Parts: sequence; structure tokens; C-alpha cells
Amino acid sequence: MKRLDFQTGLPFKRGDKTELDKIFWAYDTKILCKSGNFKEIWCSKDSFNVRNKNHRKAISKFSKSSNKNLKSKAKQLIKGAKQRGLATFSLEWLEKKLESGVCELSGLPFNLINSSQYSKNPYAPSLDRIDANDTEYSINNTRVVLSCINQALNQYGLEHFLKMAQAVIDYQKEKYHGRLQKIT
Repeated sequence: MKRLDFQTGLPFKRGDKTELDKIFWAYDTKILCKSGNFKEIWCSKDSFNVRNKNHRKAISKFSKSSNKNLKSKAKQLIKGAKQRGLATFSLEWLEKKLESGVCELSGLPFNLINSSQYSKNPYAPSLDRIDANDTEYSINNTRVVLSCINQALNQYGLEHFLKMAQAVIDYQKEKYHGRLQKIT
């Protein structure tokens, strides 16, 4: 569970600052503290700037190295969306979403390599209609998420997915006495 910022009532986000000039980087969701909250990573201004620069470089490297693959993947996703319903967004809009390199719900990076273990790579980008009852894939009704997340959201939606995900985290926390195992 993420500790909440007492001032906003929301989880900390990258760049939040404390009075002691510490800057929030991220939650380490693989490590739980005794309080049951995820470990928090805070750093100095200099360290934050270095981490941020390296993070941007990694995302930029993903975008540049797979630019050809991104265009191909975007075309493939649009073709599938048109087969399932009406797709009203542009190829450029989708390419820009894919260039971010990360899932819009989890923040986990996309992987465009075909899986040898599964018929579809669980970390491949996938188009998710926010309102599944609306058959249109539009800018306002489409987000790009991991394939495995889209499968989980498929019929029941985000509310049930989040409830289930929290239950899994809570159960695993209890089962492993406060230590989550790394999921590979």
C-alpha cells in the first residue's frame, strides 16, 4: 500500500518535496515496510536530477531504438481496433502514446518482442476502451495498456480489476509475513 501525503490525501508523486529538501522519486512496490506501506525512495535535488535525466534517456532510447517497430505496432493495433469497432484516432496520436514507452495504468514498460512462452507477450501494448460499452476507439475512450492488464480489465473494468489487485497484494503480504516476492 502507498503511504499518502497528509497534505493532499493522495499518494506521493515523483517530484514532491519535503521541508527537508528531499524529493520523492518512487515507491518500491517489491519491498514492504513494517507499517504495511511500500518502501519510498527519496533523494536530494542533485540525485533527483541525475535519476530524472537517466530515466528520460532510457525512455528516449526505447523510442529511438524501436521507432520502426512502434510504427508497425501502431498500424497493427489500429487494424485490430477497426475490426472490433470504430477507430477515430490518428496513427500519429497512437505512435505518440507508444513512444512514452509505458503502460498508462501501471507505468510498467512495454515490450515489443514476441513471446516464446505465450501466444501474446503480456507486456506488449494493447488498446483498452475505457468505457467497454462504447464500441468506439476514440481519443477520449482509449488508453494504451499492457496486454495482460487489458485481459484482466476485459469484461469487468477498472473498478473490479483494482479491487482484485489490492486483494492479491494484501493476501501476498499476509502470506509472506510482510515480504512480497518479486514477480517475474
